[in-house]
Amino acid sequence: MFDKLYLLKGVLYVVSDHPSSVPDVQFIYSKALFIGEGREAELSRLPTQKEIRVISTREAKKLFGRGAQIIDGVSVRCISPCSLAFR
Repeated sequence: MFDKLYLLKGVLYVVSDHPSSVPDVQFIYSKALFIGEGREAELSRLPTQKEIRVISTREAKKLFGRGAQIIDGVSVRCISPCSLAFR
């Protein structure tokens, strides 16, 4: 469960002043690609800076300014190959 998550232009931002306390992004985010065989296919599923970034509060203030909005309650973001088939 995370607090202080932001989404901007398709990139998910985890805001923390203690980045070592945030799990490695490969364990919390997937590119939602179908699973293929081999090392290359495995590596292609790992998230990059284009999908998810861990940033500090200072960086977040610079990036979002005063434009961030709070969405009250619980939100779920599910991206899987199966959900992409229903688009």
